[in-house]
Amino acid sequence: MLALDYVYAKYTQAAAHHKPTAAGLWASGILPLNYVVITGYLDNPWMLLPAVAGAFCGTWYATKKAP
Repeated sequence: MLALDYVYAKYTQAAAHHKPTAAGLWASGILPLNYVVITGYLDNPWMLLPAVAGAFCGTWYATKKAP
C-alpha cells in the first residue's frame, strides 16, 4: 500500500503541474499495484490495518520530498 499511495501522490503532483508524460507513467503503475493491494486484503481482512498505515506513509513521503 505504501508503494501504491506513493504512486498516486506522484501521479497527482505530475498532473497538477501539467506534466502529461510523467502523469501517464505514474498512472500506469496504479492498476497493477491496486490489484496486489486489493487481493491482499480480500484474502485477509486484517491486512487493511497495514494498508492504512502504508497509505499514510506513502503520501507523507511523496509529499515531503516533492519539489
